Amino acid sequence: MKKCPYCAEEIQAEAIKCKHCQSLINKEVVETKEISKNWLVSRIFGKNKFWGSTTALVIGILILVSGLNNPQGQGSSIYAGLAIIFGSIAYKSAKKRKLKIVQDTSLRKTLEIIALILIVAGTVFQNNLIINWVNDPFPNVIIPIWIIIAYLVVIIKKQK
Repeated sequence: MKKCPYCAEEIQAEAIKCKHCQSLINKEVVETKEISKNWLVSRIFGKNKFWGSTTALVIGILILVSGLNNPQGQGSSIYAGLAIIFGSIAYKSAKKRKLKIVQDTSLRKTLEIIALILIVAGTVFQNNLIINWVNDPFPNVIIPIWIIIAYLVVIIKKQK
């Protein structure tokens, strides 16, 4: 038994919170418990808040694999998968530059722009362009536009 430093009542020696005045006795233990609750999330997504681009990368890989396994498909899944993969890599690189986690080099910027050019070229130079845009707009129009907008937002957005 020990005395609470706030109300002087008797409490258990291992107590984290006083049962009388509700004060936190050992804040380090509370913080450790909070960290352990978030362990799985931090293991999957990391500490640097790149879960969105990491999730997009995984989805892009899954879409690409499903397109490669479907020989009757028109290639929209393959293109969409590649576009999402290139877009998520470019986005993540730009965000790391913006947050100053990596150096802001011309090589990094060039590779990001090349990834975006490949996405635009894949959209514009496909066979039956208008037919694909009308019949299957999601992989052929919406995904590429979404990628370009996301990239531009991370570049233009001011740092907090």
